[in-house]
Amino acid sequence: MMEHHSLPDYLTTAVVVLDKACGVRYLNESAESLLGESLERARNRHVEQFALLPRSGTRDSTLGTSCETTLDQGAGVRLYDVEMIFPRTRKTRSVDCFLQPVTTSDGPRVLLELVDRGASLVTSERSFHGVNLVRRLAHEIRNPLGGIRGAAQLLGQELGQSGLAPYISVITRETDRLSRLVGSMQASASPGARRSLNIHCVLEHVRALIVAESDGRYQVQTDYDPSLPDICGNEDQLIQAVLNIARNAAQSLRQQEDVGLITFRSRITRQVLVSGGYRQVARVDIIDSGPGIDRELAEYIFDPMISGRPDGSGLGLAITAEIVRSHGGVVTLQNTPGHTTFSVYLGLAGESDDE
Repeated sequence: MMEHHSLPDYLTTAVVVLDKACGVRYLNESAESLLGESLERARNRHVEQFALLPRSGTRDSTLGTSCETTLDQGAGVRLYDVEMIFPRTRKTRSVDCFLQPVTTSDGPRVLLELVDRGASLVTSERSFHGVNLVRRLAHEIRNPLGGIRGAAQLLGQELGQSGLAPYISVITRETDRLSRLVGSMQASASPGARRSLNIHCVLEHVRALIVAESDGRYQVQTDYDPSLPDICGNEDQLIQAVLNIARNAAQSLRQQEDVGLITFRSRITRQVLVSGGYRQVARVDIIDSGPGIDRELAEYIFDPMISGRPDGSGLGLAITAEIVRSHGGVVTLQNTPGHTTFSVYLGLAGESDDE
C-alpha cells in the first residue's frame, strides 16, 4: 500500500480507478474537476482522452504504459512534478502522479491518484504537533492562574475602596479571560459523549447565531443535501468547530464595503480507498464571498497562535481542526478570493473503511 499521504484516504486530491485496458471506471469529485469530465461521460473511455503525460522526460511516457507497468509488475509507479496535459480543460498542470495495483470483486484495477501541486488546498493535518504543544502549555498555565486570581481577591479585600481597587479588578477580569481561553484549548482534546446526529442540526444552530450577529453586513444561505445520513459525534463540539469557521468568514466579510454572502452546504461524498473499497463521508462546506486569506498566512491557518486579525487569539481554527480530528475527520481550506471554502469531512454513523 502506498504511504505518500498524511491525509485520510478519502481526501486524496484526485482519484481515478482504471481497468486493465486503461478505461475509466471511477472518478471522485476532485478528479472530475481536474479532468474536466463527469464520471457518467468518462466511464469506460481511455484515460488519455482526459489526461496526457508528455512523451519525453519520464521513464513511462504515457498513462497507458504506466498502467500496463503497474499491472504487469504488481508494483506502484510514482511520477513527481510532471507537467500533465488535460485536453478537456485545455490546461497544463504540474502534478504528482501515483499508480497502484488494487484487486476488486470485478478484477484487477489500477488506482491513479493525481495531486495538483498548484492547488490552493490547505489541510488541518500539519497542525497536529502544534496543537499538542499548545495543549501542554494550557495545562501548565491554568494551575498558576487560580493562584493569581486568589491572591488578587485577597489583595482587593485588604485595599478596600482605595484608588488601587480598579487595578485589582483588571487582574481578576484578565485572569478569568485567560482561564476561559485555556479551558477552550483543553476542551477540544476531550472526545466527549457521542451519539448519532444529523449534521444539519449543527449547521442550523450555527446559522442562527451567525444571522443574529450579521448587522446587515452579510447574508447567509443554505444548500443542504436532505438525504445526508447521520454522523456520529459530539454535538456541542461540532457546533463549536463550525462556529469558529463561520465567525472567521463573518469577520472577513465585515472588512469589505459590499454585502457579503456565507453559504452552508452539505454533501455526501463517495470516495475510493487505497485498499480498493469504498467509504461514504459527509462533507460540510462553509463558503464566503470575502477577499480570501493572505497566501503566506493560509499555509499555517490551522496552526495555533496564527491569526489574520490584530485582535484574534489564533486558536479558533486550531481548536476546530483538533475537534474534527478527534472525530476522525479533516478540515481543508480552498483559498480562492470571492469563494473561500472551508470543508469539514466526517465519517457517517455505522460506516466502516472496508464497506
